[in-house]
Amino acid sequence: MGVALWPVQVVSLKLPRENNRWIASIPAAEGDRILLAYRHSVELTAVEGHFQIGPRSEILALKTRMQSAGTGLPNT
Repeated sequence: MGVALWPVQVVSLKLPRENNRWIASIPAAEGDRILLAYRHSVELTAVEGHFQIGPRSEILALKTRMQSAGTGLPNT
């Protein structure tokens, strides 16, 4: 019986406000696109973040879509 090992690039999702609690790790390669969808904690509206894995394994922000412009919310 043999074992083969090779590196696999993954994107890990963690919650910083919850002591970096791990949510998931998904395989990702250069050029892959990632959609992160969540509910805004103040406005309670849907938000979508569109990202792409860059040539140096960086996560590049492509666009963010939301149902509200956030008028009147604090900017901090």
